[in-house]
Amino acid sequence: MDPLAHTLVGATLAETGLKQKTAWATVTMMIAANLPDIDGLCLIGGHDAGLAGRRGITHGVLAWVVLPLMLATLMHALAKRSARRKAAGPPRVKAQNTQEGPPVSFAWLLMLSAIGVWSHPLLDWMNSYGVRLLMPFSPTWFYGDALFIIDPILWLFGGAAVVFAYGRTKVSAALWIVLLLVATAIVIVPSLTPPTSKMFWCLGAGLVVYLRIRGKPPSSLITARLCVFVLVMYIGTMLVGTANARTRAAAWLAQHNLAASQIVVVPLAARPFAREVIARVGQTYHVLSVPVFGGGPPQAVAPPLPVGEKTPAVEAALAAPQAQGAVKWLRLAAYEEKATSEGVLVTISDVRYSRIKNSRIGRTQVWLDHNLKVLAVQH
Repeated sequence: MDPLAHTLVGATLAETGLKQKTAWATVTMMIAANLPDIDGLCLIGGHDAGLAGRRGITHGVLAWVVLPLMLATLMHALAKRSARRKAAGPPRVKAQNTQEGPPVSFAWLLMLSAIGVWSHPLLDWMNSYGVRLLMPFSPTWFYGDALFIIDPILWLFGGAAVVFAYGRTKVSAALWIVLLLVATAIVIVPSLTPPTSKMFWCLGAGLVVYLRIRGKPPSSLITARLCVFVLVMYIGTMLVGTANARTRAAAWLAQHNLAASQIVVVPLAARPFAREVIARVGQTYHVLSVPVFGGGPPQAVAPPLPVGEKTPAVEAALAAPQAQGAVKWLRLAAYEEKATSEGVLVTISDVRYSRIKNSRIGRTQVWLDHNLKVLAVQH
């Protein structure tokens, strides 16, 4: 999921009462909820190196132990240092500090770090990008196929309690307004967001603003617990919807005598009650639009897409050292060859993304000479 969703989920979990367990609880959970994305540093090595490292070792089982230990140790040291500096301050400041909140606890910082870190791969598993949960012991990808990579529902219910808790000063209120305006633009401006989703977002965001600016905002504790409950129910419903879409698509394919060797369900932006299903049938991909709860039958949304043959040129392109990161991400691979004056151009794409018009996501081009030696690679 996107960094905003991870951050809001971490902050909301802290508001459920966990922030009362130790000093520095909220900031620890917010950092922990984003910490596995430190693999973004792999982009320093280039686009392909970034792909090779993303959603791998920092999202896998070993990191579930190592990252919480590292973060809890760091936060405990910082909290202790901050406490010593405050204790050395003027008497009035020391008197105020004695009533600020709970004392720092390494055990609780470790537990909260673990909860925050574990929430990250769980949310990443929910979408069709996938996550390598068993790294570094196995490179196997796992996919939940339930949530789109950016989900306004997570933003709305993940942010409500945090707004009530931290929007009490003019500065913080102004910052929340700016963030809300940016989020609103992201939701309502793109044409792929359906009108009903835009209306739901505006109503929900407006309600949060109204409840915040009225005389007494709702309790952040009660709101956080309610929002977590709603999010758990929502995610459960989306998982059921994905299972329904897969079942309905398989039945439709069987009715049309299409034997699918692979069926992938793809969640859609701001459309929780619909899925696209991509099915590989022989050497073609069939793309279906499937209502997940009732509605009409599945419908083909495009002519079948060719898979392409694994020719010697394609095999050479797939083996190119500069393309290994992209190859690791392939789930619904398609190949295309084109002769050039120097040799051949091979385009490797993933139908999850290349089916979208004008999309360059998930597309890698490899130029080979007549002896199938790599000349250049472009992502």
